Amino acid sequence: MSHNHWLPPPVDVVKLNFDGAVRSKNKRAGVGVVVRDTNSLVLASCTKPVLQPYKAAEVESLAAATALSFAAELGFRWVILEGDSMEVIQALRENDQSLTPTGLLLEDVRMLSQQFE
Repeated sequence: MSHNHWLPPPVDVVKLNFDGAVRSKNKRAGVGVVVRDTNSLVLASCTKPVLQPYKAAEVESLAAATALSFAAELGFRWVILEGDSMEVIQALRENDQSLTPTGLLLEDVRMLSQQFE
């Protein structure tokens, strides 16, 4: 079992932690975002229900896009995007393009990330 330890971002950078959750039993899903600074202070947070029946990777991808949109609305320019979905993180790192629903959502994340330094 591994224990991940949160590390603060550099000065003048905020860390966007995103997560998505799916309850297949009642077909509900939602996303959440927490924005923290170098002192671990929570600067902002948001949650949002997901009304369409998405799969887990799609909800995680939507959470990443929500995090970037939220940070842009708040005026942050220097961000680090962090989430617990290895599938989403790896896909963003590889920069592969796909026409699957997850792939299209990840393309949205890539486009949103271009507005940051």
